[in-house]
Amino acid sequence: MSLVFDSSALLAMLRNESGSDLVAGLLDDADVPKMAHVANICEVCYHVAVELDDASGHAVVSVMRLLGIKIRGDMDPEFWQDMAELIADCKRKKRPLALGDAFGVALARRENVEFITADCGELEGVRTASVARITVIR
Repeated sequence: MSLVFDSSALLAMLRNESGSDLVAGLLDDADVPKMAHVANICEVCYHVAVELDDASGHAVVSVMRLLGIKIRGDMDPEFWQDMAELIADCKRKKRPLALGDAFGVALARRENVEFITADCGELEGVRTASVARITVIR
């Protein structure tokens, strides 16, 4: 089993917010491969840079690697077409899916693994449609 982490889950852990214990526990399991899409890592970086400073934002990449998270940059046609279909399907159902969330969900779908997020409301359309396995940390 592998896990794909959303920026919201990683930020919750870094900020010691609700759900951070669950994320930390998942990250501590050395037997479970962990990954995040570079778009989601970018979101973590810019949030940290705004909240602290640019140097801290840059340091996020090293921190993620130390936590065992493989940063993926998938962007082949099959990947972005899956993202486009996910976003369009959610929009048709009046449950918009943010581009950043679509990166993570598409990566989880590609790997057929669980997507770990704190974004319950934003991903409810994806979750109820059962197009991806999603764990909400809070």
